[in-house]
Amino acid sequence: MMPMKVLVTGATRNAGMAVIRGLAKHRCAVIGADERRLPFKAHSRFSTTYLYYPRRYRENFIDGLIEIIKNENPDVLVPVSGTRWISMHKEEIQRYVNLLLPDYPSYMAAFDNQTTLEECKKLNIGCPDIFQDKDLPLVFKQNKSSPEPLSFVIKPRADIGGARGQGVFNDDESFKQAQKKALKYGPYCIQEYIPGGPENMRTVNLLFDRRSRLAAHFATKKIRQWPNTGGISVLSESIQAPELVDFVMPFFKKWQWQGMAEAEIKIDARNQQPKLIEINPRFCGYIGFAIECGVNFPWYICRLAEEKDVEWAGYPTGVKYINWSSYLKAAFSEWKKSSNKPATFYKIANELKGKKMTNSMGWADWKIIVSKMLFELANKEGASDVWN
Repeated sequence: MMPMKVLVTGATRNAGMAVIRGLAKHRCAVIGADERRLPFKAHSRFSTTYLYYPRRYRENFIDGLIEIIKNENPDVLVPVSGTRWISMHKEEIQRYVNLLLPDYPSYMAAFDNQTTLEECKKLNIGCPDIFQDKDLPLVFKQNKSSPEPLSFVIKPRADIGGARGQGVFNDDESFKQAQKKALKYGPYCIQEYIPGGPENMRTVNLLFDRRSRLAAHFATKKIRQWPNTGGISVLSESIQAPELVDFVMPFFKKWQWQGMAEAEIKIDARNQQPKLIEINPRFCGYIGFAIECGVNFPWYICRLAEEKDVEWAGYPTGVKYINWSSYLKAAFSEWKKSSNKPATFYKIANELKGKKMTNSMGWADWKIIVSKMLFELANKEGASDVWN
């Protein structure tokens, strides 16, 4: 029997590499493709072929991708990068290859952070309130005399990833600083800040079939983030959270979702109620962790794209994900600023207890790992685009 032939976009991104390794576990013949060339033309040893397509914000991106599909004739396309444009041209692409991705209106309902919150409010899904620039001066004035000033979060409306362009503010000066960073990524949205530390953050990864039926899910609880003020998860733990799956389901039912999505949820410290922060219509950056825990979303997508069943048997809880380089920066930063260094050291030691996994970064792929390090040193701006 011939192995399934799968084309993966974003093949040099961290998430793309994890997806490729997940597919290799099921002996898929993986064709990796990306818009960038790493030093030494490196690519994952688990991809049989590596190809290039035009940058995804150029008009010929889809034409270049379709040309690869015609030439290579894969059974399934698993997009890690360029998902927005692939969703936009989904009908055309499906003439040549199986694909599991939301229709474009559905995709954009999650891609635009403000639209997501507006839709959730209509569906009575708890989420932060939305504010406009004109609302802020009065609040800032009230904050000056308030013992508990109201804080806000500013973030790009687009799903940028990696907490880029995101900031927290509660006065005019901090707003201007945060606004400047957010504007680098285009239009922004302002939302209520939900109180609570990183330990209040939850993520739920969900996969839906062609009929919008839930096929598999995977949930985590954040333990530490980087930067410490708010950012990517650098230490988290697998949990069971069926109540959070039910909490977000109305959104996905309304939009007849197909494929992957990640819902970010924060437990409000004021009343311990969940608040949906955003929905990312793509693989999460730590997808390799889910795969290592036995939830092989990329393989499930291939099965579902061909309208076959998947055997999802759940996953272990209490397993920790760690991003070592960012974790060490976060832990050292907290320890350095701490007034009680022994207590902080004890906290860090406790965090590191238990079974830990990385983002499926096996050293069998050492060539591309080294090449990515060199690329990131030489091209910090381009290297930052890991997820989308």
